[in-house]
Amino acid sequence: MSFVDLPEEIIIIIIKHLDMMSLNNLYTACDRVRDIISMYGIIKTCNMSLNIMATVQTLKLDFFKNISKQLQELNMSGIVDLNKNLLLPAMSRLKNLNVLNVSYTNINVLDIIDIYELCPTIKNISVNFVFGKSVQIRLLKKQLLQCQDVFKNFECVHFVGNLTNLIYSQLGPFILQKARLKTLKYSITECEMTPYENEECEDMINFDYFAVYLLYSRNSNVYYGFMQEMYLFNMLDFSKYEVIIIVRPNLQLFAVYASVLFTDFLNDNFHVRTETLTDFSISLSGNVCVMMWNKSSTTFDDKFFTQLLNKLKQLFPCNFTTGKMPLASKNDWYYTTPKEPTVPQQYDIYDTGFKKKRLALSNLVLNYDEEFADKNELQLSLQFDGQMKSAVTLSVNSTYLRKLTYLSLNGTVRYSTEFFNILFRCCENLVTLVVEAPSLCSCLSSISRSLPLNRNIKNLRLVDRRIDFKTLFSSMSQCKTLENVNICDMSSDTFDLSDPLTMFKKCDNLYCLYVYGPVSTTNRTKKMQILKKAKQKCQKLHLNVNVFINTQMAYDPYIDVFNLNPIKPI
Repeated sequence: MSFVDLPEEIIIIIIKHLDMMSLNNLYTACDRVRDIISMYGIIKTCNMSLNIMATVQTLKLDFFKNISKQLQELNMSGIVDLNKNLLLPAMSRLKNLNVLNVSYTNINVLDIIDIYELCPTIKNISVNFVFGKSVQIRLLKKQLLQCQDVFKNFECVHFVGNLTNLIYSQLGPFILQKARLKTLKYSITECEMTPYENEECEDMINFDYFAVYLLYSRNSNVYYGFMQEMYLFNMLDFSKYEVIIIVRPNLQLFAVYASVLFTDFLNDNFHVRTETLTDFSISLSGNVCVMMWNKSSTTFDDKFFTQLLNKLKQLFPCNFTTGKMPLASKNDWYYTTPKEPTVPQQYDIYDTGFKKKRLALSNLVLNYDEEFADKNELQLSLQFDGQMKSAVTLSVNSTYLRKLTYLSLNGTVRYSTEFFNILFRCCENLVTLVVEAPSLCSCLSSISRSLPLNRNIKNLRLVDRRIDFKTLFSSMSQCKTLENVNICDMSSDTFDLSDPLTMFKKCDNLYCLYVYGPVSTTNRTKKMQILKKAKQKCQKLHLNVNVFINTQMAYDPYIDVFNLNPIKPI
């Protein structure tokens, strides 16, 4: 029986499990599928973020026009060619839209006024907290009052912006002054200290749940100040809220503060030492998550704590040491610092008539089969501390390798010659790989040789020195499943960027290439031209390409997939 001959109810089930690109292809190729989609209105959610549909041109497809009336959720986060003028024609067709995510795009807060006029069903909005291209502008009170009148209709708001305008300014509370929000989220992705000038407002902001995320990627030295000195927290009455604060500079170092209500819950479920919080008197640095629940509108029952546990699991990867017993299966993400087993000292061997010999250290096999015996899927971060004398290797017989969906390798260690060959051959379900090579031991050649052996990997981040981009791009072009690539050249001087055209053509699902390296403004422009020219030649409008200085690591959705820090919007 062919696909088109299947019963309608089976086709509907299949349609609900397909991504947007597959749906568009089916819609274009199959009359019956097109009729079913049109007749039953079964597509309620459209995710254009982090895939090859991530272009404003998707809005012009017959497929999108057909499903517009039934859509309830539309995610366009991170679409680089999106702006208000291109979005508005599509908004008038979205008659039932409830959720709109236009964060990390060129859409700003003032644009929401026009968007809401065409689509007044929106209740949940995510948008960059900017008001135009210029930073130093005085916002007109008339504009802010218009924003008030629009935002009072929303139930959930997520602002993405800089530290000054969201934390040290009255601007956010002024715009939300008339709103009664179920959920409010702030994502702080920049530390610029240039505020908009705005009107003063009453100290008022109404919400059931408020989360603030300070996302400064890998820079653990960023200091934000004391919470009591920040306007946002100074205006809030701590006694009205139950609070959890997680300060996490990196994967291994973190501190947790919480109201008395949560201390036992956190200790029991995540085995973390929690300091009792009675006010906003702590200082914040690195990556931070602040969560607040309004006592008067929140029921702290079993259902609440079950949902909270599922949320917090993402923020608390489980640290383990090799104990050879199955680890708790309730966790999804684990990390450890591998250690050499304690072995008897190796003595020099003397044979009569021969020079003394020393037994060579064998490679240390990283085998965690017993620890993860109860897991079906696994996310694992290995943090090497430079104390291992042996090189590390993998075994083709290790079953845990086939369970890995995410793997991060970081720190100082020697990898055996066969390490990456085994990794790419045996990690059959690996989706995301992060490798930060030791400064004295490059991994580039081994990875380039072995990468084509893997048939599933989608996201690859490689940090190394003296990267041979020509060889690496050639290797990646043979790995057609790649979607998101981060390459960081940590050399102290300039680097040569090769033409990625072949990779762009052969990797059909590629939607992002970020390159980091030691570049001046002039050199960055030249290297950007190489990427843009290749993108133009292969006519992939959705492809997000960029070149950054190698010390720059701003947070955005394209970086988020690599889990460089557990703190992220949830």
